[in-house]
Parts: sequence; C-alpha cells; structure tokens
Amino acid sequence: MNVRASRTKRSAGRPVGRGRVRRGLEVLITLLGLLPVGAHAQPQACADVLSVVSAEQARLTGAGHASLWIESNGRVLLKKSFGAGTTEATPFLLGSISKPLLAAAFARLADSGRLSFEDPVEPGIPLPRSWPTFRLRHWLHHTSGIRDYVNGNTLSNGTSAETYLRLTRTSAQIAAIVPTARLFEPDRNLAYSNTNFWLLAQHLKRKWGGSLDALFREIVATPLGMTATRYASAPVTGSLGSTTLSLANWEGAGNAVSSAADLMRFLRALDGSDFLSRAMVTRMFSPSPECGSSTGEDKC
Repeated sequence: MNVRASRTKRSAGRPVGRGRVRRGLEVLITLLGLLPVGAHAQPQACADVLSVVSAEQARLTGAGHASLWIESNGRVLLKKSFGAGTTEATPFLLGSISKPLLAAAFARLADSGRLSFEDPVEPGIPLPRSWPTFRLRHWLHHTSGIRDYVNGNTLSNGTSAETYLRLTRTSAQIAAIVPTARLFEPDRNLAYSNTNFWLLAQHLKRKWGGSLDALFREIVATPLGMTATRYASAPVTGSLGSTTLSLANWEGAGNAVSSAADLMRFLRALDGSDFLSRAMVTRMFSPSPECGSSTGEDKC
C-alpha cells in the first residue's frame, strides 16, 4: 500500500460550522492504492483525477464540495479543495467508508487480545432462530450470507426499507426488518451487506458498554489525532435529495463523519506505524481465508 488517496465529491450545500457536516448526494470516498503506477506516471494520474472532480464540480454549477489529497511514499502529489469554505479539514459523511474505520477499531481490540475473529456474535438483540452461530469474522469478511437490511429490501406492507429508515428507528425495529432468509451458509461465499456491519456495531457496543462513537474515539480517533472523525447519530437533511437521513439507522455501516486530513492520518497509520501489528494489517488487506478451500478453489 505505497500510495494513499482521499477524496470527496458531489456534496452540495452551504459552508457549515464546527460540529456539522457537508450534506449532499454523495459522501466522502477513500481510495486505497489510487495510483499503483511508477513515479513517471503519477503526474498524469493526478491530472486525470483532478479532471474528473473538476468536471463534476462544473456539472453542479459550482455548488459541489470536494477535498482531494493524494500521497505517494510520504510525498504529497495533490491537495486541493472545491467549494466555498471547504478545506482538507472539512467533515463529510463517509457512507460505507464507515466500515473500514469500524474494522480498524475491531482490529485494535483483537490485537490487544480483547476480541477474537472467532468470537461468537452477541449483538444483544434477538436474531432469527433459524440462523446458525455466527463468528465475528463472518460479519467482518461479509461471508455470513445475511441479506442487506436496506438495499433491495421491501417490507411486508410494500414500503421500501430506505423509506422506512428515513425516520430514526430503534435497534429492535431495525433487527425486525432484516430478511430472515439468507443467501448462503456461512463461509460458502461472499456477499457485501450493510447488515453485517450494523450487527458488528451492536456487538461492540454491548461488549464495550458504551456508544460506538465513544469506543471509536478511544480506540482509533484519539490515538491517531483524528479530531474531525466521529460516528454520528443526528438526522441529516439533504443527504437523500430533499429528504432526511437518520444516521442512527446506519450505525457502523454508514454513519461515520470524517475529513480528508483525518483519513490521510488513518491511511498513514496503516502504512508503517505501531497503530496495528504488521500481522493484523496483513490480515486486513488479504483475501478472506475462508473464501478458499483445501483444493485451492476460490469460492468467493
């Protein structure tokens, strides 16, 4: 992982003050290995990225907000922000980049022996009796076979889960809309699912005895100086067009807030520091071991 990049784009809205975030159609995106090319090709790659974001800014007639930060081997190749009042310190909603941040918190706890990949799950909420005993690695690796509680999920009354979740729901209400039927048995395949990380968040809160944000701040944000990063719960207007998105419903799966500067601190920590053991970093960036078999067949 010799190249790091963080970018934000298409987050429309007015400048916001401390404690609030940019709101819009698309959230902060972190790209790992954005420039896996030789030094001679890096300037052109940076120019290509800048061109794409500039074109998007023009399409939004200047209303978009973005923050680009690209490094290679500790050298800054590109740092540029778009939109009035936007800097590399401006917080954006992360969306699904909330998941690797939560995975890093788990990895820190596992490194210290407080958790294990093989621990049975204990989310503190009723799970369908037909489900097998899951291990934490099934959620971390998306090999549980559990269906997504949001995307493509239609409730019994015909309402889409996305519409239902625009209002703040309790963990029991969210658990009740998770589809019972699974895609496959654990370890038989891989399927990305927001449910995996929402359940992981419930497990960590139960074990920790506090909020997910407090856990993340102590385990990850504070040690790395990520002062703009948090797991938010307040409703955000404008994140789904003109509707309101209740971030509490996406806990662990999509409710983190961060800045380009903080994400660069995070990526640096994964690329040569004592934040995590080298064995843990290797495991985080390796294919899920249960996706293979003794015959070498790639099942995932």
